[in-house]
Parts: sequence; structure tokens; C-alpha cells
Amino acid sequence: ALELERIDARSRLEDTLFLQGAARYRLDQLEAALDCFDRASTASHPRKPAPELLAFRAMGLARLGRVDEARALLPEIPALARDAQLVPLVWEASAVVRRASR
Repeated sequence: ALELERIDARSRLEDTLFLQGAARYRLDQLEAALDCFDRASTASHPRKPAPELLAFRAMGLARLGRVDEARALLPEIPALARDAQLVPLVWEASAVVRRASR
């Protein structure tokens, strides 16, 4: 029971950090957003980070000029995104990284 409580607490922490990061990204607080995404990724360990976290991370990296890092994340996102609701976010991430590559 204690292990399940730990897993649940880590999942809530990951979700909270992701939501904070997404809000900070939308507010153009890119460095703070990436910090939240890094902390959320750590909280998700040993599982892979959620595809939406990777998409927002890629967009933040691209907008900060770290295009190679952003581009490296793109192939991972569709492989993890099994939910059709995530398709627009995957497209957005691809577009942001493409735009930053020019």
C-alpha cells in the first residue's frame, strides 16, 4: 500500500509540474517552463515522460534557439502519443521547431 501511495504522489507531482510548465510556456516564461518540464521528467522516472511534456519541451527548446535538442525530441512524441486529442499538440510542436530551424 505504501508503494502505491508513493507512485500516486509522484504521478500527481509530475502532472502538477507539467501543468505549471505548460502555463509558463504559454506566458512566454520559457526558461521557467523548461525547469518545470525537467522536474516533471525526473518525477516520471523510470517511466518515459508523457508525450505532451516532450512536445512542450521541444517547443520551449526551439523558441530558446536550442533547435538541435528540440528536433531530437520530435521522433519520440508520436510514438508515445496514442491519444487522438494530442495530434494538434504534436503538429504544433513540429511547426514551432520547423519555424525555429529557419
